[in-house]
Amino acid sequence: MSTRTLLNLALLAAVGVLFVLAIYEPGIEAPPSVPALSSIDPAGIARLRVERGGQPTVGLERTASGWRMVEPYALAANDYRARALLEVLGAPSHWQRPAGGLDLARFSLESPKASLYLDDIQIDFGGTESLTGRRYVRLGDTVHLITDRVFHHLLASAANFVDDRLLAPGSEPVAITLPDRRLVRRNGAWALEPEDASVGADVLAQTVNAWRGAQAIEVRPLEDGESGQSVFVELAGADTPIRFRVRETESEVILGRPDVGVQYHFTPSGAAPLLELAAPRPDEEPAPSAAPLEAPTDGPP
Repeated sequence: MSTRTLLNLALLAAVGVLFVLAIYEPGIEAPPSVPALSSIDPAGIARLRVERGGQPTVGLERTASGWRMVEPYALAANDYRARALLEVLGAPSHWQRPAGGLDLARFSLESPKASLYLDDIQIDFGGTESLTGRRYVRLGDTVHLITDRVFHHLLASAANFVDDRLLAPGSEPVAITLPDRRLVRRNGAWALEPEDASVGADVLAQTVNAWRGAQAIEVRPLEDGESGQSVFVELAGADTPIRFRVRETESEVILGRPDVGVQYHFTPSGAAPLLELAAPRPDEEPAPSAAPLEAPTDGPP
């Protein structure tokens, strides 16, 4: 065996030894595992409630189709925020002490900044540890110091917990009344009232699909429920149509629901497919703003 071959084998053996040392690090103890705040399975939680001083209580309930808000609005809830709240159960708890032996005011837990209820479980949120930014929480008789990815959700407005979709999942429109015309489903096909030969069936289908999948960039409490133009969406199985009041600003289009007290914010290009009956050409950029709306209507014809 040549000297070069022996050298290569020796180098290969040395690399193998270094690899093993890098993985197992003999003489260095593995850091202790950090326990989770709770071992409760989030999938078993059926109700969420958020209480914080000076803001409305937010109540959510799990349903077969997802989370639903029961207070202060009766609407489908934002599933992302609901899941984010449940993540607190698995938050790493870096420090635990019996609550009875502590000055709770020192941790801002005597009067918690917010409280989260998961079914009958109460989690109080206090202040943060100055060096790490971890948050003190109380669960039962124990105070924990956790890695906190939840608290900012607790401080969100109640409207931020509303689903950002205009129509609840599974809803099926049967008529859409815009300020100047009406789309109605007849015998499985969509028709326009008054009739307009220049508007094809593909355009009507495009508009209906836009309403089915419309998602706002933000949901806020209703600011001015009676200004703007009315649009009505009638859903299969519903007794009354949903009324939206449409307002335009220089930078956005706002669809408000006076019946429930929230408003949905869209960019002008995002709102255009809901309010305009025009199929853009493939080489055409989206319209910079929604078309001006005509005189308001007080109800569906």
